[in-house]
Amino acid sequence: MAFSKKLKRGRDQYEGKGRILPNVFNKKQLLELFTAIEETDIFIACLLSLFCGLRISEVCQLKRQDVDLVDCKIKVVQGKGSKDRYVMLPSSIKPVIEKWFRITESEYFIPTTSNSGISTAYLSLKFRSYLKKAGLLIEWHKTSVGQKRHLYSFIH
Repeated sequence: MAFSKKLKRGRDQYEGKGRILPNVFNKKQLLELFTAIEETDIFIACLLSLFCGLRISEVCQLKRQDVDLVDCKIKVVQGKGSKDRYVMLPSSIKPVIEKWFRITESEYFIPTTSNSGISTAYLSLKFRSYLKKAGLLIEWHKTSVGQKRHLYSFIH
């Protein structure tokens, strides 16, 4: 007699887990944030992250060669879970990226003197300082050990 094991098909990957959706900016908040950002490289990094849904580490490690302006897509190499994927580059920000490429010549999308791209800690710190300047650094809750968590942050 053969025993068959029933397989559960179509299982939701988040089944049994408490999934918390990230907080997102509205148009007014985006305008306030991007008006507050004074450094071009930070502006471009935030623009790419927020409009393409890239994590902070993906922005920091992104290379110029991975941005396809012809097909309007970005190849994310070794993203979360060490997986590669493509994300769409919105046509609305394509002219900004084209201009960025004309004024920078680095191997990495965000130029740096480092051989490994801009640091996630530096970009996160800069992003947080501009959130504060725009009045968007809003405390959301504290962790069980008392660390402050804010409403908006880069996705890790």
